[in-house]
Amino acid sequence: MSKIIFIFLLITTSNLNAGHINLFFGYIDQQPYTHVIDSAEAQWIISNLTKDCSKSEKLLCGFDLVEDNLLSKNKSTIRVFQSSYTHHDPSNRNHLLTQQLQKSEQIRNDFFKSLFLNEYTIYVGHSRYGYGPDFYFAKLTSQETLDKDYYKSISPHDNQFNEALKTAQSGKSKKIAFISCDSSTHINRNELNINSTLKFKLLLSKQPLTPIMARKALLEAIGYFLTNNSSSLNSLKIY
Repeated sequence: MSKIIFIFLLITTSNLNAGHINLFFGYIDQQPYTHVIDSAEAQWIISNLTKDCSKSEKLLCGFDLVEDNLLSKNKSTIRVFQSSYTHHDPSNRNHLLTQQLQKSEQIRNDFFKSLFLNEYTIYVGHSRYGYGPDFYFAKLTSQETLDKDYYKSISPHDNQFNEALKTAQSGKSKKIAFISCDSSTHINRNELNINSTLKFKLLLSKQPLTPIMARKALLEAIGYFLTNNSSSLNSLKIY
């Protein structure tokens, strides 16, 4: 199963880009399927960005939390979305199923709206063997393991990555990041030639990600979005 989950730039705040970043955490469930961690990861990035700045860190710090999920610093803002209704996967699949499906659908719709209407969008979550970005709990086998065959059999037409790129291509997107295991291998180049036709910068993960690696990649992406400085992009490839 592909695992999900996440540089520090020594740049003065005067170099910050004015703009709004929408940051989406997909439904990050883990084997065994009991815990979902996207809400914890959302709180981690909020805590990280709102910490006090220091002599060694001037960029990814010092944000104000102006709403529950909205961060602001100078003229830059970051809104954080997360997909799970609770951190307990069995509850989300059973007695809280209606609430979970409603939330998943809302976050998915917000994500695609962001790709079309917003300039900067980041996704952190499972790739589901190329099906992702995914805001719903995983489809499991009768043995309670990830149904790999289901995700691998999905046609390019139904592929969420391709749909996301097409939506962004027709909208206002300037930069998009997919922090998702091996996302650079999951783009169907026959359907969309990402090397020549994209009108926006696309950041993709180059390898499977542990939780710590995914956090590091997320900070890289935010730093790049805020400054246009790509020198510290070690975990992500730009197209």
